[in-house]
Amino acid sequence: MDFWYVWVLPIVGGIIWYLITNAAVKAPGSVLQTKFATLTKDTNGVIAGKTYSEIVAVCGQPSAVSSLGDGTTLRQWQATSYHIALVFDKDDVCTGISSEIKV
Repeated sequence: MDFWYVWVLPIVGGIIWYLITNAAVKAPGSVLQTKFATLTKDTNGVIAGKTYSEIVAVCGQPSAVSSLGDGTTLRQWQATSYHIALVFDKDDVCTGISSEIKV
């Protein structure tokens, strides 16, 4: 009986704890990625051509904004386990994805 209490229960409990915390940590990134997927559903996953206001309406405000010069801007959305960086022209129209990472 001691075998179960000393070895098996802690191992099973540790695995369950790992699965729960792993899911909880990755949840914000999954939600953000789903928002971007929903945004581009009508264009087969292509985000180029969407305006900044269209993207913000679905995905929320970016986490970071950087000027690239010539009126172009890099805007980044970040959540645990997901990051996407989009380039916008001087008219605030997305020209494409600079970087996208899902961990």
